[in-house]
Amino acid sequence: MRNIFLVVKHEVISILQKRSFWIGGFLFPLLIFGFNVIVPMLISRSAESTPRVTPFPGNTSATQTIGYVDQAGLIKAIPAGLPPSLLKAFPDEEAAVAATADQVIDEYVIIPANYLQTGHLVVVQRNFQPIGSTPGELLKYVIDANLTGDAALAAALNQPAHNIEVLALAACRRADKQM
Repeated sequence: MRNIFLVVKHEVISILQKRSFWIGGFLFPLLIFGFNVIVPMLISRSAESTPRVTPFPGNTSATQTIGYVDQAGLIKAIPAGLPPSLLKAFPDEEAAVAATADQVIDEYVIIPANYLQTGHLVVVQRNFQPIGSTPGELLKYVIDANLTGDAALAAALNQPAHNIEVLALAACRRADKQM
């Protein structure tokens, strides 16, 4: 039994004298804390400061004009609340391609003649942008507003649950106990 105690004592002392034990014992938990607490906090701050581009009136923050070619003849008017310089109609795809080449627009949307049957839009971008709001979302809102005749209904069609309230269950239980 004495030999076991001596071996354990030697192992404990030799481990506690190693610098790697102390670095791993304190630095590793700090790194985990940083990844689980500090990084999400920084990301949420960044997300709050970044404006979100949504295709609804009052929330549009697009700075570049978006072109469109309406082969279906669905867009009769641009809904109120959208900046007048936000959308530019082109008679055909060749005119939109020329405007893109002249850098008048960066992207355009083709609304095919069979849009009502397929719901298919074609977005053409000069530079590929995989992340972010697409002009197709904005054009879908404009088309819906023209089809329904009501911009508020079109916004509800595009974003049906636009006002969601999230409650913590613990807060609800505390409020029930106080009543």
